[in-house]
Amino acid sequence: MLERLKEFASEFFVTGDPLIYGADVAIGITMITIVTVLTYFKKWGWLWRNWLTTVDHKKIGIMYIIASIIMLFRGGVDALMMRLQLAMPNMDFLHPEHYNQVFTTHGTIMILFMAMPFMFGLFNVIVPLQIGARDVAFPFLNALSFWLFFLGAMLFNLSFVIGGSPDAGWLSYPPLSELSHSPGSDRTSIYGVYRYRVSVPWLPVSTSWLPSLKCVRQA
Repeated sequence: MLERLKEFASEFFVTGDPLIYGADVAIGITMITIVTVLTYFKKWGWLWRNWLTTVDHKKIGIMYIIASIIMLFRGGVDALMMRLQLAMPNMDFLHPEHYNQVFTTHGTIMILFMAMPFMFGLFNVIVPLQIGARDVAFPFLNALSFWLFFLGAMLFNLSFVIGGSPDAGWLSYPPLSELSHSPGSDRTSIYGVYRYRVSVPWLPVSTSWLPSLKCVRQA
């Protein structure tokens, strides 16, 4: 029975690597800590009303910036692991396949889930204030764009411990990114990138300033 459970789990979770096990433990501890703190201070209602369901452009911009800083830490850890591997010749800190995965996820995270969302956050916070508008043209679409981005970021990072990270390089060009050449890659990361790509077009639509000019404060 135990062997069947191990075989079943191995189809979904990456096993056999101490770094992956460490990531599993870190994710579990982080989630438990967040739930414990919110429950202890009774902040679930405050979190839901003021942040999770908000359409205020300033709060959405702040959430973009916070998420990008978290992704900066995640991508920075990948960069440190790569530097450790290259610090001395013949280092065995990372296996070749694991190094390719770290290299791929580092580039994807730092560009798609750190640099661009940081700019989106600045746009959300600053631009409506610059033109004197009360909010963006379509606040709900603005919030939808953020949550699609955040879901994509979470799915992409879960691929590190569930199914396996992509290992075809930053751009994932075929044929190297095909299953025949990258059998370790998992669809979880692909779904995460797709969620991000779906979220991006809604941001310029929601921040179309011409319809919002009627909201400009009267001098």
